[in-house]
Amino acid sequence: MEQTIPWLVFCLAFLCLSIWRPRAARVVIGVFFIVMGIAVNWVLALADPQAFVGLGTDAPLLPAYEWVFTEVVARAPQAVGIVAGAGEIALGVLMLSRGRWARLGLVGGIGFLLLIAPVGVRTLPNPVMAAGLAYLLTRPVDQSLPDLIRARRRRSVTRAPSIHDRAAAVRGGRAVPGVRAAAVPSHAVAEVSVHGSFGSVGNQAFRALFRYITGHNESAGSIAMTAPVVQESPGFEKIAMTAPVVQTEADGGEHVVAFVLPASLTAATAPVPTDPRVRVRQVPERIAAAVRYSGRWSASAYRRHLTELEAAIGRAGLVATGPPRYARFDPPFTPWFLRRNEVVQDVVWPEGG
Repeated sequence: MEQTIPWLVFCLAFLCLSIWRPRAARVVIGVFFIVMGIAVNWVLALADPQAFVGLGTDAPLLPAYEWVFTEVVARAPQAVGIVAGAGEIALGVLMLSRGRWARLGLVGGIGFLLLIAPVGVRTLPNPVMAAGLAYLLTRPVDQSLPDLIRARRRRSVTRAPSIHDRAAAVRGGRAVPGVRAAAVPSHAVAEVSVHGSFGSVGNQAFRALFRYITGHNESAGSIAMTAPVVQESPGFEKIAMTAPVVQTEADGGEHVVAFVLPASLTAATAPVPTDPRVRVRQVPERIAAAVRYSGRWSASAYRRHLTELEAAIGRAGLVATGPPRYARFDPPFTPWFLRRNEVVQDVVWPEGG
């Protein structure tokens, strides 16, 4: 009982936090699952296998649990502990992601908590914590832990709003789920044209573009701007790293890869590239529709979501104009299930629409 009361208090506190601060609660429970997977399952199973078995044999509420621990877990407690810990850690990582992956982690966490509730009196408060997870399922899970950290620390990377961030559903109540259309203001980009496969051109273009924004340019003049967006140096300008990276397929196997420059810069005021491969141009204001997805940066995923976007644009009564493009909002080291990608297509309203 001395363990049950503190655990009940913790579960009640988590339930209150879930209602009061859902995003903070999701971070807390994700980290908690990871820590418990390591500390309870891995460390205890490897350091003291008998104590690990005792978790289910001391005073189980259902006889079946005692049988499982004595007849199954006791035969290989270390292996069971490693597998259980890996599962709990995986659930924690999913909870810290976003979208359907975060929801999958929350559902898995609910199932895990209810599954182990009959292990003993000390785990009886588990349904209270599960109720907190169930409430989080009703709240938006559109930001992962890296997203929240970046927003909190206001890092120097300038993230241009995505189409989904910018605006409302496709016009006049004719929205198609998962697809958004919005006005994209005029903005400047630095771009490079490269030949290669869909998956390789990004790496080919990155070096030239990165050198440009880190100072390999000729200053076009003094730019009044607060650091760290643009840092002035004699003879060249250092420009903030930006997101998204936009990739457009052209004719003859050519791809155009572009960095979106900070909103304070225009094509006229941006530093002049010293590398002839890099071009700076002003993109005019337009209306764009987009579909967002998480996952790997593969040609197959792009084609699949482009087909989905084209079909949705047709159902919404819009007309596509110009080539589609692929926007990546996260650095390469971001796990694939945490990445935020968009397939974007410029559109116009039909005449008389």
